[in-house]
Amino acid sequence: ARRRRRRRARDPHGEVRGDSLELVFEGGKLRRLIARGSARSTYSRALPAGDEEVMRLSGRTLTVELEDGTARQVVVEGGAESEYFPGSSREESGALRNLAHADRMRVLMSAGQAERVVLEGQAQGEYFYRRAVPDSAGAAADSVEAAAGIPDSVAVAAGVPDSLAAPAGVPDSLVQSIRYQADRIDYLVERNEILLDQHAELFHENLHLTAGHVRFFAGDRTLLATDS
Repeated sequence: ARRRRRRRARDPHGEVRGDSLELVFEGGKLRRLIARGSARSTYSRALPAGDEEVMRLSGRTLTVELEDGTARQVVVEGGAESEYFPGSSREESGALRNLAHADRMRVLMSAGQAERVVLEGQAQGEYFYRRAVPDSAGAAADSVEAAAGIPDSVAVAAGVPDSLAAPAGVPDSLVQSIRYQADRIDYLVERNEILLDQHAELFHENLHLTAGHVRFFAGDRTLLATDS
């Protein structure tokens, strides 16, 4: 059988692949790159600590909007998925990675890395973090703490699906995850906040929270839920 060769394009911060690539020029400059068929991209940014943070995207169609040869926005449509790996500075706070998928995803970029990810249509995700080792008093340092004003719709969810596999290099016993879904999800990467808008749901261990809106502060695993 003949092997199908996938097309690939690169810039200083990452690459885009797909079964076909379309390049759109305006005024003699490349303005848009469209990958179709098993479209994927990987963008990374070097960090002062010497490592890097990485954002991977995939879907049926992936459109990269460029300015001066640098990606400014990426739109993923059709089974859109993202996978974000933070650098060591965030790993110190326990963050390991964030997975998300939706019908459509829009990623705003700066210097080759995502600043904001907006998910629409069957939007959901899972935030993995490293559990702190309990102190001598037996209290875990990073349990999810709900802020005042959480609605009465907090309930125990039976049969919540298991989390995805633990990230490499971290023992399963130390990995926990918080799953979330909503009509629209806005992930503010630099602030490490996840905003759930309309029909928001959040799952952590045996806790099931429902609300109109949820602001999840991923760095310290706290949240604010409201109905308005």
